[in-house]
Order: sequence, then structure tokens, then C-alpha cells
Amino acid sequence: MTLVTSLADSGPGSLRAALAAAPNGDTITFAPNLANQTIRLTSGQLLVDRDIIIDGANAPGLVISGNESSRVFYVSKQGGSATFRNLTVADGRTRGATNVSTSGAGIGTDIRVNLTIDNVTFRNNEAENFSGGAVSLEFQGKGTITNSRFDNNRASQKNSGSIVEFGAGAVQSWAETTLVVRNSEFTNNKGTNGGAIGTIQTELLVENSRFVGNDSSKGGAAFWGQGGAIYADAASKFGDGVGGQMIIRSSYFSANRAAAQGGALSLYPYRPDRALIENSIIVDNTVVADPGGNGLGGGVRLAVGDSIIRNSTIANNNAETQGGGVWIAEDASVQIINTTIGNNKAVNPDPLRGIGGGIFFANNQANKLINVTLANNTASGFGGGIFKNDASSVEVTNSLFVNNRAGNSFSESFQTNRTLTDGGNNLQFPASLPGGKDPQITGSAIVADPKLGPLQDIGGGQLGYLLQAGSPAINAGKAVAGVTTDQRSLPRDGAIDIGSTEFGGGGGGTTPPPTGQFTAGNDDLNLTDNADSADALAGNDRVVALSGSDNVFGNAGDDSLFGNAGDDTLLGGDGADFLFGGRDRDRLFGNLGNDQLFGNIGDDELYGGRDADSLFGGQNNDSLFGNIGTDFLSGDLGDDSLFGGQDNDTLLGGDGADLLSGDLGNDLLTGGAGADRFIIGSGKGTETITDYQDGTDRILLVAPLAFGGLSFATVSGGAEIRFGSEVLAFVQGVSPAVFDPADFGTI
Repeated sequence: MTLVTSLADSGPGSLRAALAAAPNGDTITFAPNLANQTIRLTSGQLLVDRDIIIDGANAPGLVISGNESSRVFYVSKQGGSATFRNLTVADGRTRGATNVSTSGAGIGTDIRVNLTIDNVTFRNNEAENFSGGAVSLEFQGKGTITNSRFDNNRASQKNSGSIVEFGAGAVQSWAETTLVVRNSEFTNNKGTNGGAIGTIQTELLVENSRFVGNDSSKGGAAFWGQGGAIYADAASKFGDGVGGQMIIRSSYFSANRAAAQGGALSLYPYRPDRALIENSIIVDNTVVADPGGNGLGGGVRLAVGDSIIRNSTIANNNAETQGGGVWIAEDASVQIINTTIGNNKAVNPDPLRGIGGGIFFANNQANKLINVTLANNTASGFGGGIFKNDASSVEVTNSLFVNNRAGNSFSESFQTNRTLTDGGNNLQFPASLPGGKDPQITGSAIVADPKLGPLQDIGGGQLGYLLQAGSPAINAGKAVAGVTTDQRSLPRDGAIDIGSTEFGGGGGGTTPPPTGQFTAGNDDLNLTDNADSADALAGNDRVVALSGSDNVFGNAGDDSLFGNAGDDTLLGGDGADFLFGGRDRDRLFGNLGNDQLFGNIGDDELYGGRDADSLFGGQNNDSLFGNIGTDFLSGDLGDDSLFGGQDNDTLLGGDGADLLSGDLGNDLLTGGAGADRFIIGSGKGTETITDYQDGTDRILLVAPLAFGGLSFATVSGGAEIRFGSEVLAFVQGVSPAVFDPADFGTI
């Protein structure tokens, strides 16, 4: 074991010296007194030319910085193994050639490298002329990324010339590789194809991960901005006859943005490759039009192979031309099972160009929809629910088409533009318009009000529309081979319901225990429609509060608490808890443990408590408080107020006019769209502001600070705001000359 004792770039005790001296297979560690400090590279990248483990566990908060002048690490041993743990890799830069030699500004690799990354934060790394702002995995490499965070990494391709398909903002993997990403977060990364992740001929697994605010809308030289979060082109070597898989599982995508195709996901599984999206939430993503005028697939774009979407939510996404939720093209053959596709929009300034509010089928293969709820989607032109071309076939079974709308003035193509292939037992509402231009979804479809509830938490980590008592969809479906559970993975009983969820949870005829009958074990309880109060006691509990203003205490254990309708108060207690407010004005308290809090709809208050929490405001105007620990706060939509609390936090305002205060610690603040305000003060740490817009955003000084007492300095990558010798803030991408008294206020 080799110990690093110095922050110096080189010389005795330095990390550079340790890498040069460590034997093959060694572990490099860091002295505890290096905690919360930075090693700044001044003589170029660190070379890793042997099998090595670099572990910062003994020096928490340690940053290895490329100083915005060089890559941070380069793993040069072909066929070697490198592991990075418990570090922050920041401010790496690659410039120059437009090829793989300038990929991976945080960590770059040679070919056939086995790369393991665990509990590493990648921040503010940039591959200016190529790809992989944070990490690049080269030919026949194997990458495993777990428990890690990627924020504000970039790949601009600004001098890319004819390079068209590369440019992943955070992680790029190249031909014949495998990439596994688990339990990780990607926020505010920017690329040209794949705002967060881009893969080529790569077997891909993404699991239990979150992608918020990533952006590929600048586009490259020809492949204009695909995959706001993930762009994946092939899962195996072409012509191998075996194929590979692209799997997106149990992951969350929100507020990602692309130009051309795939606001969140753009996947090309060339047959015999296969793509699977399951148990995931894809909400509030956007695809805008490229220079050719195409904005396709607000949530997902699928092409050229066999794909399955199941047990997922695709909602509130927007496409500027076609496929508000999903756009399917070329030789793709897609099955969508137990999935909610709702509130998506295909809306264009030229209204008739907005086509396929829920799904646009532009492919030439057979497709199936089984137990799908397609509701409240909108197209400004045609096909509010579905628009399909002549070459594709779409068979629908046990599916609901409800209140999908088209904005054309011809009374044409509201639910669908063509009658679909009848797999049986479907329902639509309302009835087709008279005149013969608004087809019924199938000839035998039931036409009746299904009595759907609003889009809300439905349990199982999913959003959807629940059937209400008396719905004609209850017990009106038919058995389908292999479909034995609903969207929440709850059992479907012998009398199947139409749509993605079974009425009452589908518990095989069982009745949930009465409210309040909790044990010290692992409980799974639904409360009533009244204003309930419940203490789940010890154990890993799941508690679903229905309507009414409820008070739910998870107590000890890793609990999942769902507020649903009403002004709810959810308290996680001890353990790693998942709290979901649902509708209306909710208050969520994580308390102890690494908690995840989602306000969802309404003006919510979220309090992380202790430890490393993740807070997501959702829609409307929310207040988020990280409190103690290294927290991640995302306001999402609306005019939100974010307060990091103690320790080094990451704050992302999202859309709207947001207020961001890192409070104590060295925090990362990103306002997002809208006129944002950033709070800085003396004695609180150094704030990094990533996207200050002069003339739009403002900086608020904590009294008694005043503009006259500040000084400003040019540093690499931006400007520092100083009070005496104290650096209050580092503002990226601006010159001190932009600041004047009008940019500041006092709080």
C-alpha cells in the first residue's frame, strides 16, 4: 500500500510520485489530513501505467483537479485494470485533436482496460473537441460505475469538423465494450450526442440511476443532438450474429433535453441486438427541432431492432414535431407492456406539424401494446394518442385510450389516425368524432368513461392513472401469456382489468390490512381515503396514503411512503427512505439516512435531514432544504427555493425563477432556465456558480456584505468574487468585467 501525504503536483509524498513508485496491483491511499482539500495538477495528466487501486476513503472530500488545463488521469496499460474509489475528479480539460486521444477529460483509457469507478464525483470536466467529458472507455474495454455522481461535465465538439456521432457529455464508451452503471446520478451534463452517456457497439446496463437536466441540444456536425440523457448506437460488434443488450432498468429521467431525436433516450439496437426499458420513469423531457426542423420523441426514440418497454411511465414529455412520448422508426419492432403513456405533447409552431402526441410509429415492422394506458396526450396536428404510417402494424390488447386530443380543425385523428389491429378487450373515451375522419381505435373497442384518476404515484415507484370504483375497465380484459402482474408488479387476478394497473392493487382478491395495524416487521399497507395518521414502527415498510391530508411516520428501517392526493406530511425516520408527496401541498422529512424525496405536484417543502440526501421538487413552486450531509437538490419545474445546508452540496434549480443558497460548505449551484438568484456570504465556503447569465440572473449578498466591499479576479475558467482574502464564489464562464452593482442585491 502506498500513501500520499502531499497536495503538491509532484515530488515526495505526491500522488504523481506514488503512481510512479507503486508496484503492480498496489492500492494508493491518502493521509487523513488531506481531507476536504485539492490536489491541483500543474504539469499535466497523471499516468496510470500499471494495475492500480486509488482510494480516497481516508481523506473524505479530497479533490483531484486538472486545474482546467489537462486531463486528470490516463490509464495507459492496454489490458490493465484500474479502480478509483471515494474521490472527486474535477476540472479536467482535453483540447487539440478531434479523436479518441482527447476523450475522457476526467479519466481517459487505452484499449481493453477494465475500469472500475465507485463513489466518485466527476465535476466540471470537459473534452472540448471530442467525447466523454468525464470518462472515456476505449475499444474492448469494460467499465463498471457504481454509487457515483456526474455533474456539469461537457463534450462540446466545437472544432469537430466532420465528426458526427460522438460527444457524450459525461461518459463515452467505444466499440466492443461493456458498460454497467448502477446507483449513480447524472445532472447538468452537456454533450452533442448523449447529454450524459454515449455508447457505440456497447453492451449497456443502466440500473437504479437518475438523469436530471442533461442536454445534447447543441448537436454535433451532423447527428444533431440525440439522446438528452443517453445515446446508444448498437449493443454488439456488427455482424457477430449474437447481438447484445441495452437495458435501462429502475431509473429516473427528468428535465433532459435534446435536439432532433430522443429527449431522454435515443436507442439503436441493431438486430439481433435487443433494448429493454423497464421499471423506469421518463418525465418532463424535451426534444426541440434540429436545423432540418425535426424534433422526434420527447421521451424516447427507438430504431432498427427489437425493443420492449414495460412497467414504466412516460409522461409530460414534449416533442417539437413528432412523438411527444415515444418515436419509433426504421426496422424497429416494439412491444409496450404494463406502461403509462400520459400527458405528452407533440406541438409545433406550425400546428399541423405536431403529430403523434403519445406515440409516433414511423417504422415498418409489427408492434404490440398490451395493457397500456394512453391518456391525455396532445398533438397540435394529428394523432393525439397514436399516429402510425402505412408500413407499420400496431396490435392493441387490454389497452385504454382516454382523452387524447388533436388540435387540427378537421375533426380528424384524435385518438389515432388509423384503426389499429384488434388484439381484443380495449377501451376508448370519448367516442370518435362524426364525419369518418376520426377512427375508433379498433372495431370492437368499448366506448365508455373508464373513470380514471389523475396522473399520480401508484406505488411500486411508478406514476400512472388508477381506475376508480365502477370503472367499466375493471375485469374487462383478457389473459395474455406472460403478463401476470401490472405496472407496479402487483398480481393480476383471474379477471384482468384493461389498462396498466389493476383496480385495488390486484392483490389476487386479498384486502389490505386495516389502517394502523403495523408491526415491527416489514409492512405493506394502504391507508384510507380519509385524513389518516400512521406510525409504521420498525422494519422496511411501504405505506400508501390515498386521498386526504395524511401524516405518515416511517420510523426505523428503509421505508417507502407515498402521499398521493391531499396536503400530506411524510417523515422517513431512520434508514434510507423513499418519500413521494404526490399531489397538493406536501411536507417531506427524510431525517436520518441517505433519503430520496420527491415532491411531485404542488407547492411542496422537502427537508433532507442528516446524511447524503437527494431532493426533487417536481412541478410547481417548491422549497428544498438539504440540511446536514452532502446533498443533491433539484427544483425541477416552477419557481423553487433551494438551501443546501451544511457540507458540500449540489443544487440544480431547473426551469423557472429559482433561489439557490448553498449555505455552509463548498457547493455547486446551477440555476437552469429562468431568472435565478444565487446567495453568497462570508464564512460559508466557496460557491461555484456554473451558469450565471449576465442581465438575467442576480447574486444576493448576505448582510453586512455589500458590493463596494467586493473584489473580482480573473481565474482559469471564469471569475472569482472575493471579500478580502476570502473567495466567496467562483463563477464559471464569465469575466469580472460583467459585474456591476445592478447584478447584486442584499439579503
